[in-house]
Amino acid sequence: MLLCGTLSAKKSSRYMSNIEKLSQRHLEHLSLSSDLEFQGMLRGEAHAAGHLARERERVANTLAAGGWGVANAHGLALVRPLDWDSGHFGYACADLLRIYLIDPDSGEGSGDLVAGVLDGCRQRGVRLLSGRLSAGWIPTLGELTSRGAMVVDTSVELGRRLPLASPAGAPALVIRSGRPEEGDRLADIAQGFTLNRFHRDRRIDPVKARGVYRGWARTALEGRHGDLLLAEVEGEVAGLATFAVADGELGVGLVALVAVHPDFRGRRVLDALMAGCERALGGDVLVTST
Repeated sequence: MLLCGTLSAKKSSRYMSNIEKLSQRHLEHLSLSSDLEFQGMLRGEAHAAGHLARERERVANTLAAGGWGVANAHGLALVRPLDWDSGHFGYACADLLRIYLIDPDSGEGSGDLVAGVLDGCRQRGVRLLSGRLSAGWIPTLGELTSRGAMVVDTSVELGRRLPLASPAGAPALVIRSGRPEEGDRLADIAQGFTLNRFHRDRRIDPVKARGVYRGWARTALEGRHGDLLLAEVEGEVAGLATFAVADGELGVGLVALVAVHPDFRGRRVLDALMAGCERALGGDVLVTST
């Protein structure tokens, strides 16, 4: 589930001591195994060390890039500032990147972690906090919503092992990288994707919501937000997909934003874009969400 919460300016010092950068010992915290990505696709002892290493790297990199954490005996929470979003919306935004709990089913300790995260956001002037939470973590979801967060979207993670089968009956089209002069066309196609949290959050200006995906397409075209492929049908740009290597050690590739112009929907353009991303990424597993 995707959550968004707007924060008041109320300040508190109750959690000041917990909001300092997490120490080295937290990189070995047992709770890091509670929210591992890709473990459904890459099971077994052979991948266990890689999963945990990725989470440790996530914690260390987030803190090094100006993020912060809150920890207690039951788990830890990790928050990163969102520089692009802050510039786009005109106020400070942050992402509740992870909540790790030793016992996520009971949610023990999540109340203090959530309160500490919100207190840290207020101290840093954050007005919009977004987060992604497993739908099964009901107690933690309750802690967030009771403090003003709103469920604005649901997301299903999809993954499969590579290689993918070649799409049957795909149209005659060209999959290629975009060119700078195609930025406006790509941005127009990307802004047509409105089934997302920015459009469903009534507190966000619709113009600003559209601008998120216009900006995403442009930064990907420039290589600053993953990479971008486009589909060209009879000389016209029909769709786009952005992608990145999510984990080189585990061989996981991630397809992020996929958008097809309405005039070309139903013609298997998406299939061809996904196949193009597979070829560009290589690896063992392809993951996306919807």
